[in-house]
Amino acid sequence: NVTGKDLAKFAVSGGGDDNGNGIFRPSRVLLDLCSSKYPSIDSDAFARAISALIAKGYLSTVGAVKVEGTIDLGERTCSLVDFAGQVEFLVSHQLLLSSMHTLCMVIQPAPSFGKPDHRHFGSWDYWSKFLSSLGDRRRGSLLLAVSQLDKLDKDGNVNNNSKNQAKIHAKREFANIKGRASGAISCGNPLELDYCPDSMVKTISSIKRTLSKSLDEVAHSWWVPSSYELIADILQCAAKQKSSNHELPILTKSELMQEVDAFCKRNPNCSSLLTKIKTDAQLLQRAINYLEAVGDVMHACDEWLLIDPIGWFSAFLAHFIKDDLAVSTIQVDSTSLRRQRGTVNLKDIVQALKHEYKSPQQHITQIMSLLCGLELCVPLKTNEQYTSSLENSTSVSYIFPCLLPPLMSQSEIMSCGLMRSEHFSDASAVRGHRFREKSGFIPPGLFVGILARMYQQLEYNIMQPARMWRDHAVLVLNNKKTRVILRCNLDNAIIDIIACASENEQLFVGAAKGQASIVIWIVHLIKMFLRSYSQLNFEESWLCPNPWCHGIDNDNNTPSEYRGSDFLLSSTMRCQKSHDCNVEGCWRFLGTGHKLEPMKVQKGQMNVCKGCNNQPVFTLREKVD
Repeated sequence: NVTGKDLAKFAVSGGGDDNGNGIFRPSRVLLDLCSSKYPSIDSDAFARAISALIAKGYLSTVGAVKVEGTIDLGERTCSLVDFAGQVEFLVSHQLLLSSMHTLCMVIQPAPSFGKPDHRHFGSWDYWSKFLSSLGDRRRGSLLLAVSQLDKLDKDGNVNNNSKNQAKIHAKREFANIKGRASGAISCGNPLELDYCPDSMVKTISSIKRTLSKSLDEVAHSWWVPSSYELIADILQCAAKQKSSNHELPILTKSELMQEVDAFCKRNPNCSSLLTKIKTDAQLLQRAINYLEAVGDVMHACDEWLLIDPIGWFSAFLAHFIKDDLAVSTIQVDSTSLRRQRGTVNLKDIVQALKHEYKSPQQHITQIMSLLCGLELCVPLKTNEQYTSSLENSTSVSYIFPCLLPPLMSQSEIMSCGLMRSEHFSDASAVRGHRFREKSGFIPPGLFVGILARMYQQLEYNIMQPARMWRDHAVLVLNNKKTRVILRCNLDNAIIDIIACASENEQLFVGAAKGQASIVIWIVHLIKMFLRSYSQLNFEESWLCPNPWCHGIDNDNNTPSEYRGSDFLLSSTMRCQKSHDCNVEGCWRFLGTGHKLEPMKVQKGQMNVCKGCNNQPVFTLREKVD
C-alpha cells in the first residue's frame, strides 16, 4: 500500500529550468513500479504530478466530478457536482451552470481575502460575474462561502488578528457582490467553513441549514411530476449499468422506453403517468425536456440521449487538457498543444475513449455530432468540397477551440507570413470596431465560441488553425488581399475587429460593386452570436482609421495595441429578432444582413482622435454605386 508519506520517494529533483522552476524526474522506485505494474503510464508525467501534489497539498478537480448519490435536505434532495476552475473546462461548464435549476456555491479560501498576490484572490468576484453572464438566476441560487478558516488559527505567519481581517475583507466583498446580484444572493452573510476538528459539526450543520433554505427558495415554484424523477432514477441506473460494462452512457429513446417498461413491470404500483409515458410520445418528450433542463440528459442526434452530459463532457476534455495532477497517456503538454493548434484526430479520440469504454467507435458518430452541435468542436476542413460525409472517416480531425493556445506575442502573427506577402504589401487602409462589455466581464467561452461558429460557417480557407489562437484569429479574404484580425482581451472585457488592406477598395466585401465594409459584415455575424448572451451589455465603438493608432508603421505591418480614441456608437434601427444568417446568406457576404442595424457616432463625441490628433474619416468612399 502507498500512503502520502511514501510520495516523496517517487520523484527526485532534477535541478531547475531557465525560469527557476523545479524539474522533477521519476525515482528508481517509481520506474520499477511503472514498468512492472503500469507500463502504459508516462513515468515522467507521473513524477511531475507527484511533485505538484506535494507542493500544493491537495488534488485539483479535473473536469467536473459528480458526487455519488444525493444530499437529503428535508423534503428535497440535490446532487452535488464539483467543477474544475481551469479555463478550458468553462466552455462545457456553462452548459449546466446556465440552467435555472442549479444552486451554485462559490468557495474562496480565507487566506486569499485582501491579498491580491494570492492565487485565489477575487474568486468570488470572478465566478459571480461568470454565472450572471450566463443568464438570470433564481432568488437564493447563489451562495458565497469562506473556507480554510482553520488555517488562520494556526501559529506562525497567521493569527487571530489575520482571521478577523480576512472576515472583514470577506464581508465587505460579500456586500458588494450581493448588491449587484439582483436577488440571486438572499442570505445575509457568507457561509463560513471551518475544518478544524472542534468546529466540523457546527460547519456541517451550518452548510445543511443554508443549503436547505436556499433550495426551498430556488425550488418553491417548481411542480415536477414524480414520474419525471422516476425516469431520472431509471436513467441513472442505466448509466451505472453501462459504466460497469464499460459502455458509453448513451442510449436511444426506444431503449429508454424499454428501461421504463421493465421498471413498471418490477413495480406494478408505480406512477400512473409513468405508465402512460410508455405509449405517449409527447409525454415522453416532455419528460426528456425536463431532464435536459436539469442537466440529466442531452440529445445526441434525433433519437439518441447522452446521460449526465456535463460530467461526461468534462471527463472527455480531460483526455486532452494537460494538468499537473492528472496523468494520462493521451494528454498533451503546452508545447504539443501549440503545435497541434487545438486539432485532435478522430482516431486519437476513439483511442482515448478506449481507456474507459469497450467499443466507443460504435457511437462515435453520435458523440461527435453532439459535440459539434454544441460548438465545443468543429470538423477540420480539408478542402472546399468538404462534406459532412467525412465525419464517418477515421482520417478526419476536429478543432477544439478551447484547446487553442493563447497568443504569446505579436511576432506569432508575423511568423505566419500573412502580414507581408505577394498579395498583401502594406496595411495603409485600416478600419476597426470594438465591443466593450460594460460590467467588465466576458465569459471565457464566448470568444472561442465565436471562433467555432465562424470557422464552421465561413468559406474554406478564410480561417485556418495555424492562424487561430484562443484569444486571436486572422481571417484572409478578397483573394488574400484583405486581413481581418479578431482579438479578445478578457482583462478589459474587449473584443476588437480590425480589417486592414493596401487600399480602401479592398476592405469592401459582398455582391456586385461592394455592399459594405468587411468590418460591418463581421460585426453583424458577431452580434448574431451574442444574442445567446443576452445578460451581457456591450457598448460599441469605431476605432480610429489611422494605421499609426493601431501600431502600424514602416517597421511593423501588424496591428498591435490600440492607442487611439474609442468613438462610441448608437444604433439607428434595432435588428429584427427573426433574422437568420444561414437563410439570408450572411456567411457568404450576400443578402442584407449588414444593413439590419446601422450605427452612427453618438452626438457629443470628440471630433479628433487623442492618439494622432487627426479627425477620423470612417467611410471607405463617399458613395457606393
